[in-house]
Amino acid sequence: MVPLVEFPAIVEHYAHFFEPVFSAEAFIQFKRYISGLLVGENKTISGINQLFISEKRTQSNLNRLLTNSPFSLSELNEARLAMMSILRAI
Repeated sequence: MVPLVEFPAIVEHYAHFFEPVFSAEAFIQFKRYISGLLVGENKTISGINQLFISEKRTQSNLNRLLTNSPFSLSELNEARLAMMSILRAI
């Protein structure tokens, strides 16, 4: 797999829908996680972390997003539904 030096365009295009759900640092990790799920062959936290060469962060940053980040699952789902509603209208 070719390492990523920036977030994929599709992630950058749609990520703004989810920005209010996360802190600034958690939002970066969210975009890293989604990018890894979309383009990575190894969809584990370790595999996703290895995709990014522009900034080396420890695997624990992605782990914290999924286990300790104080975002609300209901707010995340509301953001997802709002995005889907807007996309259906297009």
